Amino acid sequence: MRSSLLFYKTSKNANKDSQVISNELLEKADYIRKISKGIFSYGPLMQRVVKNFTEIIREELDKIGGQEVCLPILQPAEFWEKTERWQAFSSEGLLYTLKDRENRDFCIAPTHEEVISSLVAEKITSKRQLPIHLYQIAPKFRDEIRPRFGLMRSKELLMEDSYTFSNSPEQMEEQYQLLRQAYCNIFDRLGLQYVIVEADGGKIGKGKSEEFQVLCALGEDTICVSEEYAANVETAKAIPPAFSYDKTLLPMEQCYTPDVCSIEELQKFFDIPPQKILKTLVFKLVYSDGARMVAIGIRGDRQINAAKVCSKFLANEAIPASEEELSALKTTKGFIGPLNCPIEFFADLSAEPMTNFICAGNRKDFHYVNMNWERDLSKPTFDDFLLAEEGDICPQNPTVPYRMMRGIEVAHIFNLGTKYTQAFNVSFQDEQSNSCLCWMGTYGIGVGRTLASCIEQLSDDKGIVWPTCLAPFCATIIPAGKAPEIITAAETLYATLRNAGYDPLLDDRDERFGYKLNDSDFIGIPYKIIIGKSFLSDHLVELESRKGDKLSVEISKFLLTFENLISRGVTPKNKHS
Repeated sequence: MRSSLLFYKTSKNANKDSQVISNELLEKADYIRKISKGIFSYGPLMQRVVKNFTEIIREELDKIGGQEVCLPILQPAEFWEKTERWQAFSSEGLLYTLKDRENRDFCIAPTHEEVISSLVAEKITSKRQLPIHLYQIAPKFRDEIRPRFGLMRSKELLMEDSYTFSNSPEQMEEQYQLLRQAYCNIFDRLGLQYVIVEADGGKIGKGKSEEFQVLCALGEDTICVSEEYAANVETAKAIPPAFSYDKTLLPMEQCYTPDVCSIEELQKFFDIPPQKILKTLVFKLVYSDGARMVAIGIRGDRQINAAKVCSKFLANEAIPASEEELSALKTTKGFIGPLNCPIEFFADLSAEPMTNFICAGNRKDFHYVNMNWERDLSKPTFDDFLLAEEGDICPQNPTVPYRMMRGIEVAHIFNLGTKYTQAFNVSFQDEQSNSCLCWMGTYGIGVGRTLASCIEQLSDDKGIVWPTCLAPFCATIIPAGKAPEIITAAETLYATLRNAGYDPLLDDRDERFGYKLNDSDFIGIPYKIIIGKSFLSDHLVELESRKGDKLSVEISKFLLTFENLISRGVTPKNKHS
C-alpha cells in the first residue's frame, strides 16, 4: 500500500471525550472514529489490525477442531424466554429490542447461547458426533448504561465466541482445557502480560468460569493475586486479618446515639475500632419474576461484595436498597441491624467470631452495645459475602497475602453444564438408546478490547506500539529526499517485499521527512526502512525498529537481513501467502 492512497490522516487533536490513552491514540492515528456514544467506525488501518488478530484466533481454534459458523444477529424473543434471559437482560436495559411487521419481538444479539443451542439441537442424534466445537467472529450489541473508554466498553463490539457440546461433564472439561490453552496461545502470540483469574459467570451461567485479564494500570477490574493463583475481586475468597475479640461476655446495653449513622461516627462516639461494629446493609434481589429484600451483616471495617450476594441468592442483580425502600420496611438508613430485623438476616463469615459488638436494632437514634450471637441474637446463616482487599489471606496460598492489581478483561470462558441444552433439548442417544442432554461450554474473546489493551500496555510517548503480528503493515519505506536514485530504490524495495509475501507501506506523500518518520511511529509500524544519503554514497539502507534499534544494510542483502531479523521474534501475520 502507498501512503498517498491509504485512507487515513493523523491528527494532534484527540476527541474531547477520550478518557484513556488507547481511545485517544486510536482516534488521533485515524484507526477509529466515534459516530455516537459507544459506537465507532473502523478505518482501513484498524480493519487491517482486526484482520491480523482474527486470523491468529482462527489459526489457534482450527488447530483444536473448531469450525467457524455465522449466526444471526437478529434473534426471536421466544429463544431468550426459554432460558429466562429476556427479562434478566431487559430489566437492566441491556437488550436492543424491536418488533417486526408481524408484531413479533426480537433482540439484536448481545450473545448467541440460545441460537447455537437451537442449531445443534437439530443436528445431534448420536454420542459419536460429540464433542463439537463451533465458533464465530461477529458483532454483538449491548445497550451499555455507561459506555466509556472507547473500545473497552462500547455498545457495538466485535467478539469471537466459541461453543462446545460434549457427552459428559468429563468431556466438557476436556473441551474447556483445550479452549483455555488455545486462548493462552493466542495471547502469548501477542506478547501481552496477562493472568487467568477465577471469575463469576454473571448472566451467562453459574458453572466453572475464568477470565483472561491483561495487566494494566487503567484496568476496570481488580484482580487478587497470590503467587500463581489469581481471582477477580468479584469472586475471590479471602480471609481478613484476624482481630482479637473479648472472651468474657459483657452485659448488653441500649445507647442513645442521635444522628450517629456511619461506621466512622460510631467509632468516634464509642471510641472503638471498626472491627467491633456490626454493619448491616439491605439488598434488593432482582429476579425475572420479581424481587425480594435481604439484610446482610459484616464486620465494620469490611465491604460486602454484591456479586457474591447475587451468586448466593441466584439473583439477576443485587442492588443496595433505596431510602424509600428502607422506609417501606419501617427502618432507617444508618440504624439497620439484626435485632428486630423486619426481613431475613444473613451475615458474612467475618462477623461470626465477633463478641461484645455494637449494632443497630432498627430503632432510629439507638444502638446496642455488647451484643453477642445466641445470647442476645439468634445466630444467622453465615456465608462468604466478603469483598477481598489487599493483604487478605488467600485460602489457596495462606502464607502469601493478596496483592491487588488492575486488569482489562479480554476473554471469558465458562462451563455451562446443561442450562441451555435442557431449554432447547440438545440431546443424544447413548449406547443403550437413552436420551441424554449435552454438556455445554461457552468462550469469548473481545477483539476490540484486546486491541485497546495492547495499546494501554505497550504504547509509548511516540504513539501506538503494536505487537509485530498485529501491525497494519510490516514496515514503512521512507525515501529521504527526491533524488531519482532514492525514489527508484524505494520502489524496488517496495516491490521486493511485496513479491516476498510481505505487506509494506511506501510513504510516497509530498511531506517532510521528519513528518513521515513521526507518522510511522505514531501509527505503530514496527520497522522503518529509510533510503537516503547512505544509499547514494554506499548503497546502504537503514532499518530502524519501532524501539529505535538501527541497522545499516546493503540493499542487495536487505530482504535476507529483514527476514532473519523478524524471524527472531514473532512472525508477522501481515505476511501473505
